[in-house]
Amino acid sequence: MTGWPQYKIPVGSTLDLDDVRWCVTGKDQGKVFVENLEGGEITQFSRAWLKKKIEDCSCKVKTPLEEAKREELLQYTGGFERLENIKSKEERLNIRARLSVVLAIEELEKEGFKITHRFLSADGVRARLLEDAKEFSGDRHIFNKAKIGSTTSPWELPKGRTLADWLATYRRFDRNEVVLMSRHHMKGPRGQERCKLSKPQLRFIQYVLSIWLRVRKPKIAPLYRKAMAKFKVSPQERAEGFVFPSLTSIYNWRHAISKLVETLAREGERHAVNLIGAGQTEIRAQSFGDEAETDQLLISLFINDDGVVRARRLSEAEENEEPAPNEIRRVWLHYMIDIATRMPLAWVLAESADSDTTMQLVRMATRSKEREKIKYGCKGTSAPPVRLRKVISDNGNAVRNGKVAAALLGMGTIYKTVRTYNSNDKPHVESAFRTFEFQVAGFENGYTGGKPGALPGSDPRGEATLTLEAFNRTITQYFIDEAPHQKHRGTGMYGATPAQKLREVTRKHREIETPDVDKRQIQLGITKEFTINGQGVQPFGLPFNSTALQLFDGGKGKKVLVHIDPDRLHYALITAEGYTGDPIKAHISMTAVRDCTLAQFLQIKQDAVEADPHLKEIDDQVLQDALKRRAEASGMFPDSDDPLNYTRLAELERRAERLGRVECRPKKPYAGTVRAGSIMDHAKSASAAKNTSEAAASEAGTERSKDKTFAKVKESKL
Repeated sequence: MTGWPQYKIPVGSTLDLDDVRWCVTGKDQGKVFVENLEGGEITQFSRAWLKKKIEDCSCKVKTPLEEAKREELLQYTGGFERLENIKSKEERLNIRARLSVVLAIEELEKEGFKITHRFLSADGVRARLLEDAKEFSGDRHIFNKAKIGSTTSPWELPKGRTLADWLATYRRFDRNEVVLMSRHHMKGPRGQERCKLSKPQLRFIQYVLSIWLRVRKPKIAPLYRKAMAKFKVSPQERAEGFVFPSLTSIYNWRHAISKLVETLAREGERHAVNLIGAGQTEIRAQSFGDEAETDQLLISLFINDDGVVRARRLSEAEENEEPAPNEIRRVWLHYMIDIATRMPLAWVLAESADSDTTMQLVRMATRSKEREKIKYGCKGTSAPPVRLRKVISDNGNAVRNGKVAAALLGMGTIYKTVRTYNSNDKPHVESAFRTFEFQVAGFENGYTGGKPGALPGSDPRGEATLTLEAFNRTITQYFIDEAPHQKHRGTGMYGATPAQKLREVTRKHREIETPDVDKRQIQLGITKEFTINGQGVQPFGLPFNSTALQLFDGGKGKKVLVHIDPDRLHYALITAEGYTGDPIKAHISMTAVRDCTLAQFLQIKQDAVEADPHLKEIDDQVLQDALKRRAEASGMFPDSDDPLNYTRLAELERRAERLGRVECRPKKPYAGTVRAGSIMDHAKSASAAKNTSEAAASEAGTERSKDKTFAKVKESKL
């Protein structure tokens, strides 16, 4: 039985194993002894383990012979290993033409001709070589463009000796066409030998450039003049004929500095990470809602009394001042994007970057955007509400607080914070801001450019005509009608639109996780502490009540926590200390504001109060005009002489449940009306009026009411 074949790994070979280079120092009994070429570590690998690594392409073996050939090739070509390494298109064309000639020579050799210098110099052979080479290259005019000859005769075919050298060199280096290059770059001194500056002159250049590579960004010309006055030169260097290098030499050495080094030194490390940092190509999420990124973009706006938005610079003294009426000094665009589909999940315009705005952003991501679609006339596809599995944000003030972290963790969401001013930690939302600037903000009047001085010929203050509401409409239409339907070239998108990716993800992977409505309202909503009364609870003046709430209270006035959803005022959830059951649900008893948001209701309430400063409450009768409310819950206890008080226990429980029900009744009786069925009852009406008049006369000394009578009713008040 023959053994399974083993891979050949000679001693002295180099192993590129998981981006680590090892040198094979010995082999013995199925083990390979290696040494780390970078750290000097010595260890051993089993041949079976190396066999698996080689089979799954995790290990690259380079034998000593291959290494020697590679070194010889690099030395011959001056560092070029493949044709793609040569930048010059002209030189690549020359190599292509020479390769065609070499292939034509090999074709003659296959026909039985003996390849000698004299044979290749014959006129007939040279003419045939040119014709065959044109056929091999596929270009009849290639020798009119390529330079294959000497420096004095670049377009002529060389003599037989040079052609034979081409063929021998081509075969010696394993038929690598890069060896057919002209090698003019190999002439003359190379490397440090090409530098004609003395050591003191090099030291002066390094002295100037070390000062130039600072965050203050000094200019080279004035820096060069001052450095000549400050640079110290020893007498020995003066005696050797020291002369300061020219300004042109300084510029040449500056251009040799890496762009990475220049950006890091002159822009600062924090900003350089965003400018030159390596990009992200990882596909971090596979399903809709698995991972979301959020960030904030600051916009400075000024709104005058006419509603015109104008940009202006704020002084340091104005930073902590309260905004003037109708003035928004800083508007923040809060944005959240889904990683798997690149669908916009939520967007909020706010005056500040705080925890309340972040909570509003998360609430929008977990609810329907149908209200925004109807309000702003959108026709596109908006992201459906989803349960967020993971949220990534930077360490900014808007999310760096316990309120946001506790809310997300309470919903079962993984909350991850990354470094501030490092855009590569959350590249998807950062790139979305750049796209938004170029596609939306750049086309609005008052656009100031991506950086100060970007548009020197424009007057953004005089051109600004955008109001805050109009800007909100613009961004909503963009995030619903445009962004989900644009082709995306990001990692994992392959040109598909976010809407297409959403349908693909939900079809292939799994259905969307539904948000937990109760957890969302408790964790992301507004929580207030109230004492239960006959009207239930009234957060922000909104009446919430239910039978379950009244039964829980039992007339004791218990303190509870009220959780309301600012985006949906249909009901409130009630929790209390020591209460272990499900949250108590209390419905809103003012149906006219049922479909309003909390912000809309507070604005309506404020408008009504400003229209009538003396108005304190809102009755049900004026609810349609002012949309104010006054909900009064009352229950009537039976009389102690009523025999119904002594009925069986079941009847008492039924009546107690009836007392807990919430009803709305008018604030006061309408004028000119009487109880139903008693309109013709003159005697009782007169007696009631008499008793009322006697009581009034005893206090005010007016005329007694017994002399007063009612006129005969001739026409029904009804």
